[in-house]
Amino acid sequence: MSGVFQRNRDMSKLEWVNTAREIRHEVDSLARSEKIIPKAARFTHATRLCDHAAALAYDVRRAYNRYPNTPQGVIDRKRYFQEAIDDCWFIVEDLQNLKDEGYPINLNRFDRVAELLDMELRILTSWKRNTKLTGKATLEQRIEQKRLELASLEDLADTQETR
Repeated sequence: MSGVFQRNRDMSKLEWVNTAREIRHEVDSLARSEKIIPKAARFTHATRLCDHAAALAYDVRRAYNRYPNTPQGVIDRKRYFQEAIDDCWFIVEDLQNLKDEGYPINLNRFDRVAELLDMELRILTSWKRNTKLTGKATLEQRIEQKRLELASLEDLADTQETR
């Protein structure tokens, strides 16, 4: 039993990583079942569905691996968050296409995937929106630091040209 009251508990920092992994597991297990996706639809639909679920897990891991302590880190992290959000929507589209094809599919079996996708979309959108540059230096200090680096590189280029 945790010493933290339930009202004071918050989402784990890795909840969006774990949710992406769970989505991939659910999609893979549903795609393998012949009772859920007929054999005739497995190559065209299930393969694409599993690919998008894997891409979601990969993009979430890439976003997690980018630390926003540099401007490029913030840009990269937001880009991978957006790619993960896109992967969620691709999975939704794939499920919609599977339904629209007219195969005898019980859509209730995909309720858990739909819940997980909804939760993942909310989490990723929030994390993307709240990704900010970290560190003690202000933006002006960072700009000045980059100007000094640029000046030293220009000096180095000038000394190499004079040789």
